[in-house]
Amino acid sequence: MARTFQNLKLFIRLSVLDNILTGLTVAAERSFAVSLLRLPTLRAQERQLRLRALEALDDFGLAHKAHWPASALAYGEKKRVEMARAFVSAPRVVLLDEPVAGLNTEETARIARHIRRQRSAGYTMLLVEHD
Repeated sequence: MARTFQNLKLFIRLSVLDNILTGLTVAAERSFAVSLLRLPTLRAQERQLRLRALEALDDFGLAHKAHWPASALAYGEKKRVEMARAFVSAPRVVLLDEPVAGLNTEETARIARHIRRQRSAGYTMLLVEHD
C-alpha cells in the first residue's frame, strides 16, 4: 500500500530522483554485511532501483528534472513527484488524499490524466477529493 498526502510530504533538500527512491525502500533487499561491504549484488540492485525511479519520473513527465532539488519545483510538479513516489513500488492499493488540492485547471487535468492512466494499468486506488 502507498499513499499521497493532501499537504505535500517531500524531502525538499533531496533531489527529485532521491525523493522517488524513498518510495522504493521496501523493494531494497539488504543485509548489514552486504551494505557494509558494498558487494556487487548491492550495486546491481541500486542500479535497478534507480532505473525504476527514472521510469516513474518519465511516466509523470519529470525525468528532465531528476537532479533538481525538490524545493526548486513548482507546486504542481511537487504533487506529481509525490504521486510518482507512491506508484513507483507498484503497490496493490494507492490512497490519494486530495491529489489536486491547490492546483490550477491545467495541472488538475494533468493529474487526472495520470490517475486515469494508472487505473488503466491496473492499479487499485482510493481517491479522496473535494473538488
